[in-house]
Amino acid sequence: MKIKILLLTLIILISCEDKEIIRKEELVNYKNEIILTGNVYTYSKLSLFFEKEKNYESILPYSLIMAYKYNNADAYFDIYRITIKLNNDGVFDYKAITKIDPKTSKFAIDHLKISVDLGDITAKKYFAKYHEEGIFLKKNLELAKRINEEIKIR
Repeated sequence: MKIKILLLTLIILISCEDKEIIRKEELVNYKNEIILTGNVYTYSKLSLFFEKEKNYESILPYSLIMAYKYNNADAYFDIYRITIKLNNDGVFDYKAITKIDPKTSKFAIDHLKISVDLGDITAKKYFAKYHEEGIFLKKNLELAKRINEEIKIR
């Protein structure tokens, strides 16, 4: 939850400023810090920088590191989201998963599921939608309802 608040704060700061969140010469230091320490704040800044630049493929390696090395729920969700964007002209639409080849769709959903298992609320929301609508995953209204109730409790 703290990470979500931090990300929201950073988005607000970006929208209020004209200058870039990260100067180009700082990128190497940020990337190294993510690799060596898994710093969530640095990952968020780098992710927002590349998002602003619409350069999704550049954050993907760092999302993979944050996910696999540091077991970060937001990074797992980012892998899911970025995979869809890269295969949908830069647009995130959860329904676009049906337009992606099956192997890539499975890759995205597998990462969404891990994010769900790690407790990410946003991931749970999309996971429930997939089950509710029977998109890519088997329709399971009971599971979708249970997940949505869990989200409401938080």
